[in-house]
Amino acid sequence: MKKQITLTQEQAAIREYRGRRLRIRAFAGAAKTTTLAEYAEANPRERILYVAYNRAIRDEAATKFPKGVDCKTAHQLAYHSIGRSYSGKLTQNLRLTDIANAVDTRNWTAVKDIQETLTNYLNSADLDIGEQHFNRVEAGTELSGKKAQYRSSVVAGASMLWQRMIDLNDKEVKITRRVFQVVANIVPRLVQSLYDNPRR
Repeated sequence: MKKQITLTQEQAAIREYRGRRLRIRAFAGAAKTTTLAEYAEANPRERILYVAYNRAIRDEAATKFPKGVDCKTAHQLAYHSIGRSYSGKLTQNLRLTDIANAVDTRNWTAVKDIQETLTNYLNSADLDIGEQHFNRVEAGTELSGKKAQYRSSVVAGASMLWQRMIDLNDKEVKITRRVFQVVANIVPRLVQSLYDNPRR
């Protein structure tokens, strides 16, 4: 038997919401998941997706929602939408020798800088790799001469590596699972197409 919950005025408004998009912003521990579970109970015909930061949060949320709510991690969505296409290119990590071979260099300092530049890009919200991902100098510092050329070559190397990683036809350069989340800029469109239509 479900425990009876007394909703706040804000929670009740969310439960009764009937628009096309619902966004809830609140602090940690403010009962967002409980509120969404109440919304799901009140709207059993709606297709609802709960996206969690990690598996533990997803697993806990799955116990709170009614049967029709899909609880997923962002990684699961990325893998579902594009990961299968890349399954033949999967690797746990890219070694420095893999990067050196991919960009055709034996300059190990450059290889490490390319790896770090790519990592910085993967951890950003930027759509393209740029000089801001090169960490050897303070952001906004003007470089000239050889230092500017070196930075440009590292950024170009990181861009080349990235293009080879996401190229499905390039079987030599592997892709890591972390990359799925970056490549999955299409996930919001996937979510919209899957969850905008009510259940029949």
